[in-house]
Amino acid sequence: MNRKQTFTQFIALSSEVNQLSIDLCRGSEHQFTTCQYNLLKYLKFNQPVAVSEICDYLKISLPNASRELKKLQEQDLIQKNPSREDRRKVYINLSEKGDRLVTDYFTALETQFLDRIKGISEDDIEEINQALAVLLSKLF
Repeated sequence: MNRKQTFTQFIALSSEVNQLSIDLCRGSEHQFTTCQYNLLKYLKFNQPVAVSEICDYLKISLPNASRELKKLQEQDLIQKNPSREDRRKVYINLSEKGDRLVTDYFTALETQFLDRIKGISEDDIEEINQALAVLLSKLF
């Protein structure tokens, strides 16, 4: 397999994973945008986070990030905390409600994933695990 085929396979895989995330967003009572969902996932593993870091991660401008954060704050999913060292700087954390929501999303995602792999043999599962380990170590 050449590098172009590897790229094509990678894009196909990432598109499927992205579609699954989009489907989860649509199934929520909160009706998040993909940007908001990605922000909540990011916060789950990287808190507290400065607003500028969110802009860099999501590749969006400060005004757009502020708008998305405001929407999430109105739903009581995040908390804004001013920096003690620099009052101009604000750090973002998930609220308890936001943390529960992201955990529920991950549980739903796990359920869908386990449903997809229920007919796969243990040998194939081991092969998938090895392939994922290679992807993570070589590409990320």
